Amino acid sequence: MTSLGPVLIVRTLLKFPSLKPAIGAPSLIVLFGAMFLLALAANVSVLLAAPLSISPPESWTIRHHQLTVTVTPATHRLAAEDLVHFERVGNESAALRVMLNSHLTVTAIRFGTQALPFSVQPVLSVHDSAHKSDAMTTVTKSGSDPHQIVVHLPDPLRLQKSLTLIFAYHGTIYDPPRPPSGLRYVRSAHTTGHIGPEGVYLSGDTVWYPDITGSLATYSIEVTVPFGWNVVTQGTRLREEAREAVRSQWITRLPSEALTLSGNRFVRQARQWHDMEISTYLLPENRHLANLYLDAAIQYLTFYIDLLGPYPFTKFAVVENFFPSGIGVPSFTLLGSGVIRRGYIQPYALGHEIVHSWIGNAVFNDLSRGNWVEGLTTYLANYYYDERHAASDQARKHRRRMMIEYSLYAPPSEDYPLTQFRHKEHPRDNAIGYHKAAMVFHMLRRELGEAPFFASLRRLVKERIGTYASWETLQHIFEQTAQRPLGWFFEQWITRPGAPQLRIERVYLDHTSQEGTFLRFVVAQTSPTYRLQIPFRVTLESGDTLHLSTELFSTSAYQVGLPLPASPIRLVLDPDFDVLHRIEREHMPPMLNLWVTDSHKAIVLPKHWPRAEQEALEPLLQRLRQHSPDLPQRTRLELTRNESLLVLGNPRYHDRERLFLSGCRNRLTITPEEIQIDGRHFASSETAILVSCPHPRQPGHVISWFYGVSPAAAAKVARLLFFYGWESYFVFQNGRVVARDWFDPPSSVTEVQWNAPSAHSPILSPTPRE
Repeated sequence: MTSLGPVLIVRTLLKFPSLKPAIGAPSLIVLFGAMFLLALAANVSVLLAAPLSISPPESWTIRHHQLTVTVTPATHRLAAEDLVHFERVGNESAALRVMLNSHLTVTAIRFGTQALPFSVQPVLSVHDSAHKSDAMTTVTKSGSDPHQIVVHLPDPLRLQKSLTLIFAYHGTIYDPPRPPSGLRYVRSAHTTGHIGPEGVYLSGDTVWYPDITGSLATYSIEVTVPFGWNVVTQGTRLREEAREAVRSQWITRLPSEALTLSGNRFVRQARQWHDMEISTYLLPENRHLANLYLDAAIQYLTFYIDLLGPYPFTKFAVVENFFPSGIGVPSFTLLGSGVIRRGYIQPYALGHEIVHSWIGNAVFNDLSRGNWVEGLTTYLANYYYDERHAASDQARKHRRRMMIEYSLYAPPSEDYPLTQFRHKEHPRDNAIGYHKAAMVFHMLRRELGEAPFFASLRRLVKERIGTYASWETLQHIFEQTAQRPLGWFFEQWITRPGAPQLRIERVYLDHTSQEGTFLRFVVAQTSPTYRLQIPFRVTLESGDTLHLSTELFSTSAYQVGLPLPASPIRLVLDPDFDVLHRIEREHMPPMLNLWVTDSHKAIVLPKHWPRAEQEALEPLLQRLRQHSPDLPQRTRLELTRNESLLVLGNPRYHDRERLFLSGCRNRLTITPEEIQIDGRHFASSETAILVSCPHPRQPGHVISWFYGVSPAAAAKVARLLFFYGWESYFVFQNGRVVARDWFDPPSSVTEVQWNAPSAHSPILSPTPRE
């Protein structure tokens, strides 16, 4: 062992030429060797290694952690001992490397009672597993990257196939959560982990225990927190006792990518359901909501157990987080207090996190080949649950919204293939990794049929539980189950960026045909072309409707000829939004997000308005100033500018309000005291409205208007206005949505309407709506 120090130092020095000793000057090596020998005698390491920018392939993986942890929120401190079971997966190596938060100090590493030498090496690369999905990696790194702990193994140990070492360490975890940027939040608050009086959150990104990238380990943990506090983590709670402090023990039996720990002054309520525990860990002021979440969790679990197979864990807990979040980890979910208070039990909230119990937290995401987990979870939770339980028109609206969001936030110049999606950092990532991917799974289901599609999902969970899976894994399972090749499908939708642009061209009606009326038209798509099965619908003067489809075999145009029993009045391509395709701005329904994404936009404020009205809208104006400090502000309506407008304030403080809404073609009437939309009247002092109309003179732009009948009604919505960007109007009563819907887009290239077809009716291109 005495020769180990100089050899290691020489290798480190030779990696960095500026530190390489001159020939004939061995004193530097001798000095470092002597320091290493002194370190051995003291059972500590004093080796100061240069930073590593790339970690070498690991020779070891971790199979089990046995943690004993004390958390002190008042001082942000953590003290721990971790008995780690390693297994060799590579060649013999004199060093074993683990990652640990750089604010945690290792005081000893032992093999039994034998102290082992170790060194600390800063790393330039952020510790972010190439495998972890958004279900686990839900926060971004701040400035506290981990460091690398290098354990120098003597010969008898480095030759072993498995190894158990004890790490003792302590330090502070202090990274207060910071709200995400943007008008509409797309992810949780930013933190790498935090211990404080407001709460405890430790995750895989915290690197709060020794870890090796890519390890799938089981965990047992004993946690001590101050009296009045308690914690929740993954797996089964074995026991909890409260004396001067609160001590609890937990164990996981299914391997996991990481261990997440949450702590606070929780009030715990639990039910036994079949062979598992359903529980809530809520703060005292929200404890009355426990039954709401328990009932909803059981409802979702019942549905998804039938769909995906047995639930993989022994518990499911809804845990209140002290910062805004929607995080799914094995056997529990962390929802921010604001979400908890609003009763977010919808499929896209609680349902989404429950689906992660199978997809992402039992079958893990191989991120090195792209994130498939979030798209599948979005499809099964955010979309499919409503398809099964809501009206069919609701499912159609959801598909339409996913298609619009993808088209709006991922234009061709910013698009990328699904194999490159990792995490959600920007609305573009959300549009591609969540919504485009969900539509891809919808199209795959339509391609294969119900039985093969869902049989493949159950097979995925059964065969890959506790292991990583990639897009290639999914392709193999779907092909094996359906007994057909799917390479063409995965190539065009997964490995290639983008989506087709569709349009109807060269429409021609012939009323002199012996077969009656004969309709000819061309379905065209832009390059690169896709292999598509495109449905279309023809509505006849007789009132009958024909539902048909045509297949494009990677061709740019395909002519359709169709004899009809009566004259058509409407032709629509993909009427139910089943085939993902791009929709241009000028062909989208009016909505607030057209204003948000417009590179040319302004706000319109009253020239004179009372202080109460201004104060009601101040949270909204402050958000706008923070996000767009140079946003133009106007005090009168100008329709000649090439821009979208957001009008704020009651109509009584604006002139020429009819011009604002002329693009809505009489579907809407507003006065200072009343709102009428499609025949419905809203006239309460607690009423507020957000409405969007196509710009009457500038195609592709929009005019959105938000106001309250009273300042108090506006104030209850203003702070969260940009969460309501996806439909043409929202009516709020006392801050809650009571009516919402789309208006028709001003024009369409996938729809043709006839008023009175002539004997020969050529139409070179689809016409705008009337």
